[in-house]
Amino acid sequence: MFPKDLLDSSGNEKGGFTGVGRGFKRGLELMHEAMALPSTERIKLRKPDFKKEMAVLALAEENKRKADKIPATRKATRTQEITFKTIVEEYAADHNLLFMPTGKAHVKSRMPLYRISPGEDGGKKGLLVYVLDDAVWASVEKGIIGSEEDEFRAISLDDMVNRATEGSRM
Repeated sequence: MFPKDLLDSSGNEKGGFTGVGRGFKRGLELMHEAMALPSTERIKLRKPDFKKEMAVLALAEENKRKADKIPATRKATRTQEITFKTIVEEYAADHNLLFMPTGKAHVKSRMPLYRISPGEDGGKKGLLVYVLDDAVWASVEKGIIGSEEDEFRAISLDDMVNRATEGSRM
């Protein structure tokens, strides 16, 4: 680890490393590249060309300065990554269910827990789940709302909806 003042004194700006920090990061990248090669090929690993890299960085910074001076004619569209969790949230919403974080984690998997429940109960009842490997995981016990200590297994989205609505009636 390098002391913060050493990294700062060599130009560490806005999360982009230059100087010592950039050189250290590049060294780590080279080690990863070397590990990916067969042992007989590692001696053929290309040497870093820091002058070329610095020239590319300088050009990128110059282009950024020019782009900042030119007024944007249209706003950039924001793209949203679609994850399985967002699919689960939308599926729950389509069935008039709330998908809310509980602020707790499942004891065994260490995954964040969410409560799926109808809106009328204020989120106090409903099914406790976590999302992992493109699956919804809930308590093994049928009909039980669940707790963070329970054994969980993967369930279907339809089963999730049925158990969340049944759990709110308990």
